[in-house]
Amino acid sequence: MSDNIYVKINDEPTIIVKFGEQGVTGTPGNTGNTGPTGVGTTGPQGPTGATGATGPTGPTGPTGVGTTGPQGPTGATGATGPTGPTGADSGAILSINAQIGTTYQLVITDVGKLITLTNASAIAVTIPTNAVVPFLVGTRIDLLQGGAGKVTFSGVGVTIKSKSSNKSIGAQNVAVSLIKEATDTWYLIGDLIV
Repeated sequence: MSDNIYVKINDEPTIIVKFGEQGVTGTPGNTGNTGPTGVGTTGPQGPTGATGATGPTGPTGPTGVGTTGPQGPTGATGATGPTGPTGADSGAILSINAQIGTTYQLVITDVGKLITLTNASAIAVTIPTNAVVPFLVGTRIDLLQGGAGKVTFSGVGVTIKSKSSNKSIGAQNVAVSLIKEATDTWYLIGDLIV
């Protein structure tokens, strides 16, 4: 489509300007540079979001090293138990264990007895260790030489305390006593010779 425009200039003859049809749109020009960043105030903080799920438990850390705490106070002493029955009166009647051999080792049933040792030859009496025969500390055993054979005391692993370290009964019809002092220690008292 075209339109004619008539223009009169300085009373000159009329000039007719004729517009042609609209041309094709030209190629867009290059985009201009980005303008400067605007300056504005920070908006208000939004609401806190919901708590997320708990993550898995981490590995156990190494055991710490510390000093042992002080010992606690000792507890109260418990009540005393009932008194046991009174034992038989061993002092009323003395039991006799008569031995006629040339060797003898003390046994637990010798406690509180008189052991007679009678033989024409020498007699060896052995005191066992506490591990073999557990005599109680304070045990007393009496022994008498009833024959001509000299009676001598000994014991492996046992200490025998006696006057001048003598370990033999002094003569026939002489009695001595053994008294247990400690686990493997005995007193030998009486008329003794080497």
